[in-house]
Amino acid sequence: MGKYQFKSWGLAAVLIVSLACAKQALFRVPARAESYHRRVSAIAAEGSTHFGSWVSQEIPVPEAAITMLRPNATISRKFTNITTGEQATFLLVQCRDARDLFGHYPPICYAAHGFRAVDSTSRDWQIDDLEIHGTAYTFSSTRPEELTSMIIYDFMILPNGTTCRDMEGVYASARDPRRRMFGAAQLQILMSTTLSQDQRDEIFRSLVKANQPTIRAILAGDVQQ
Repeated sequence: MGKYQFKSWGLAAVLIVSLACAKQALFRVPARAESYHRRVSAIAAEGSTHFGSWVSQEIPVPEAAITMLRPNATISRKFTNITTGEQATFLLVQCRDARDLFGHYPPICYAAHGFRAVDSTSRDWQIDDLEIHGTAYTFSSTRPEELTSMIIYDFMILPNGTTCRDMEGVYASARDPRRRMFGAAQLQILMSTTLSQDQRDEIFRSLVKANQPTIRAILAGDVQQ
């Protein structure tokens, strides 16, 4: 009886240790992911603050947003074209865990801050060899301290080399425990509705091109060596 009990305990112990090791291997952040996140953070920190006729100033990210998103890298800047007077706000947030990005989505976060969704339109852009699938959102507000209306060009950046226009791709990454650890990013460019679509498209292209190193670093993701 004692021998049987010893064997049972021994098998149970081996099973527990095996399960613990399997869980640790499944949820441990791979060394490649850690290297990837360090590289993205370093490149984002060197992002363009001015180029051509564009100059910018940093916009601090609210502490509440940092707590919620736990970002690995952020670029938050207001750009002004000193020749034309055009302005746009550029916001890129890259999270180490794709799940942390779930709340950072225009239909959710802007509605929560008093903006009303007016319209959303699927948009696709080709910038050099970069294919971008995104969405143009229009919001309005009656709050006197805010813009009365604005348009946001928005897209998600995934570490598998693709972009997507909404959260579906981010959800897919979050469901895969290994892909999840390479995180995901979102890029928003906020512009006034007083600008024409041609003006907004040109601003979008200019700001995206200026920040291509960071965008491409995020896209490289789990295929990066």
